[in-house]
Amino acid sequence: MNKQRRKYLAEAVSKLEEAMSIVEDVRGEEEDAFYNLPESLQESERGQQMSEYADSMDEAVSSIDDAIGTLQEIIDG
Repeated sequence: MNKQRRKYLAEAVSKLEEAMSIVEDVRGEEEDAFYNLPESLQESERGQQMSEYADSMDEAVSSIDDAIGTLQEIIDG
């Protein structure tokens, strides 16, 4: 792979890291909002949905991290 393509991949890694940070922040806010609900609301449909959203965002962060690792391996050659 030439230098230019490696540079493009490095830019993609940087953007993925930024996206991962945003998703982590939103996940943290959603978890905080969930835990600040009274227990009765945590067990409600709304509370369960909030918990599921946080779990899904956690999975998204993991997938983004995997993508970053794969791209970094390519860049490092």
